[in-house]
Amino acid sequence: MESNLKAETYREQILRGIPRILAALDRDAMSYTFGSFDREYWSWATKDFSNIDLQRAIYPLTLIYLNDFEGNQYHGRQKLLKWILGAVKFWIQQQKTDGSFDHHYPNEYSYVGVAFTLYEISEAYRAFMEVGTELPGTLHEAWLNAMKHAASFIMRHDESHAFISNHRAGAACALYCMFLITGENQFQTRAFELMKMIWDNQSSEGWYLEYSGADPGYQTLDTYYQANFYRLTGDSETLERLRSSLKFLIYFFHPDGSVGGEYGSRNCPLYYPSGFELVMDEIPEASAIAFIGAEGIQSDANPTLTGMDIRNFVPMLSSYVQAFFSARGNGNREGGVMDLPFQREFEIYWPKAQLYVRSKSGFYTIVGLSKGGVIKVFDIPNKKLIASVSGYFGRANGSYFSNQMLDFMNRDEAAFASCNGNESAPREVLTIDCSSMFYEVSHKRIMTPFRFLLFRIFNFTIGQIRFLNHFIRKHIIVGFFIYRRKRFPLELKRHIAVHSDGMAVKDRISSKGTFPNVNELFLVDIFTTVYMGSSKYFRYQELIPEKIGEDNLMAKKSGQTVEVDFKIDGSGVHLG
Repeated sequence: MESNLKAETYREQILRGIPRILAALDRDAMSYTFGSFDREYWSWATKDFSNIDLQRAIYPLTLIYLNDFEGNQYHGRQKLLKWILGAVKFWIQQQKTDGSFDHHYPNEYSYVGVAFTLYEISEAYRAFMEVGTELPGTLHEAWLNAMKHAASFIMRHDESHAFISNHRAGAACALYCMFLITGENQFQTRAFELMKMIWDNQSSEGWYLEYSGADPGYQTLDTYYQANFYRLTGDSETLERLRSSLKFLIYFFHPDGSVGGEYGSRNCPLYYPSGFELVMDEIPEASAIAFIGAEGIQSDANPTLTGMDIRNFVPMLSSYVQAFFSARGNGNREGGVMDLPFQREFEIYWPKAQLYVRSKSGFYTIVGLSKGGVIKVFDIPNKKLIASVSGYFGRANGSYFSNQMLDFMNRDEAAFASCNGNESAPREVLTIDCSSMFYEVSHKRIMTPFRFLLFRIFNFTIGQIRFLNHFIRKHIIVGFFIYRRKRFPLELKRHIAVHSDGMAVKDRISSKGTFPNVNELFLVDIFTTVYMGSSKYFRYQELIPEKIGEDNLMAKKSGQTVEVDFKIDGSGVHLG
């Protein structure tokens, strides 16, 4: 794909996406909610607050207003400028006295709601100032004061419920923008402190920590912020950290252009392109990823702007717009400056991420040992997924259970001695032994009227006490829905024999005590047990012609063990 075609891919997506974001915006200047991007709030009235995170759309709309390009009928339109400034005013009006905003629920005091919106709204402010846009009335002073107030909130607080690298990176970018705007050194100092926290938690294998492990999809969002921090600062360590990150990430771009999925810590399938466009001249892996990722957008192997809900559409639009302007200035290259991993034969294993990758005989195989032995096999010449085994899912007396959980148990690491952290020639035959526990899975993680009533009572009463608010977020919202692990009394022992034509898998599911009364047990191609809003986006690979997931495997129970054998070859998965 030539670079101009890559830019054209982004341009087409952007032009299709602009009407959608404008439809989400309350454009009626006479309206009480003029400037809100949360249509569920201002139009349908199904919510009692406006999600402030959606105000990030101010940034891509600003770039579209300020820059002319083919098909951009929005360039220089005064109505669009009026709507953008109305959205800025709405953001200012929603700010609380401590500088914070509501993101997921009222009175949240959201750290990330401040970090993400401040970064992109400060970038919009800088873009207007760069071209000398005259802001009406007192808006200039109000905008600047609101940004300073938001920055002071990030200076005083930190995110305590989990370590999420992309959140802190967004905050670092926001604070550095505020340093550039105000010249106040405290913002610069704190920005680098936040980045150091991320780097201190970055794996020696290169990946950034997202909750408890490596997630390639989310790592593309990490790259968005890290690359922008480098763009803003020119900092050499940021570039080196990015270089290390992309040396790992490039292995998880599949032959069809997609990235990540069920073997990642958060099951995220999203691809944020602009970070790779920003550093493709400095990092060869970024150049290669930018081209294969754009192919994935063209073929819909990656979820695109037309295939995601508004919460991810807004930040993705920012990334596409930034990617477009970067790609347009990157010349007419015909491809990346290095080969992608699936273009050669090798095998490699990362012990900390517990991810194994093999490329041989036209097959690209990924095994996620930390997720119960998730297996993905791609046909390289035909650029398609041919086999996916995401784990077991079962039902027992009304409760549900699965082995697809992030669980760093002991593995047979000796099998990977020759390819531990480095590519080596793929062996003709490789055997992998791993085990995973089963855990209960909640299928009732939705709001009921009674739960919602209790939650709103909390939001507007004791939830306004910051300590209690953060306690509930950490120990109930995140602790229960994301980190909770309740053992189900079964264990899977998996033996994988990999050979040139595919693999043979022998699974033994047993209980140390009495085998529980299991009603149904299925081996499933694609599913997720993770409570994560950024998972479960549709990709065409879900339509692969597999037949697993249809048969109740309890018929294979013998005594205290369920024995399941299956093979994977060029035509898919075949249960024995």
